[in-house]
Amino acid sequence: MVTTTTTQTQTTTQATASTGSSQPLSATDLRTLLHMAVQGSGGGGGGGGGGAPPAQQPLQPIAATANVKAMGANPPIFNGNRDNTDDFISKVEEYLLLNDDVAGFNSPKKKVALTLTFMQGAKVAEWTRGARAWLLQLTPAQNTEDIWNEFLVEFELRFQDTQSHQKARTKLEALQMKMPEIDVYVAEFEKLVRKANYTLGSHEMNQHFIAGLPMAITEDVLKDLEPTTYPEILRKTLASVHTKQTIWALYKRGNQNQSNSYCPPQNNWCPQNSFQQRPTCYDTTGSSDDKSLMRRLSDPRG
Repeated sequence: MVTTTTTQTQTTTQATASTGSSQPLSATDLRTLLHMAVQGSGGGGGGGGGGAPPAQQPLQPIAATANVKAMGANPPIFNGNRDNTDDFISKVEEYLLLNDDVAGFNSPKKKVALTLTFMQGAKVAEWTRGARAWLLQLTPAQNTEDIWNEFLVEFELRFQDTQSHQKARTKLEALQMKMPEIDVYVAEFEKLVRKANYTLGSHEMNQHFIAGLPMAITEDVLKDLEPTTYPEILRKTLASVHTKQTIWALYKRGNQNQSNSYCPPQNNWCPQNSFQQRPTCYDTTGSSDDKSLMRRLSDPRG
């Protein structure tokens, strides 16, 4: 389940970071933990680099500032709508992280109590009443992180959309990139992979990512040394989109007053057991020569 997966990821990261918690972490340790967190199980690394950085002495932690007040906007009110369950918890966690050094915000019991104030309406009234009664039974000695974790599990059991995984998988199979909106495509792809409870960076998900690209971009990604990890695929995709945007911007100079509607060829590269791709259409401006150029950019056959 989505919320459980998020909780498990956070718990793993916290457990790793807490090893030798009395000692500050080095920059390399922090970089490794961050990379693991944002890449999930995708493995592989992007970027370059010239090898590992030299060993560094851990920096001293920043001392907590006294009398810090809460910052940021409150999470949106949750009224029991199952479509908003994941977004609500994400916003709550963002708000708690932002205010981590505010007095009381690091108390698991207070985190639950605060979250309950953001739950209002007839659909959640009885459940929040029960959750508050549960909190009142807990003593200060029982105020451990398990309180927050168990609250998230119970919240998911009650409000998680039981069809959310299947809905995400259906959307993922129909997802197509619209040129040149690569950032939108990447963000939506990664969100749907998470909601579908798939593993970002797995071979199957890498194939799904490539299958949703326009044919011209797919050709660039798969030529030469075929990438095997998600970061490598993403790097080659971004480079291809940037190159084609640059070529098109240079070519269309002086032709802004003419227009045509162009639909590039269908992306017919499909992973095994995948779906039939739909053509991606977008409008361009330019002359008939422009149209010929765009066909050559999108179709390797010329």
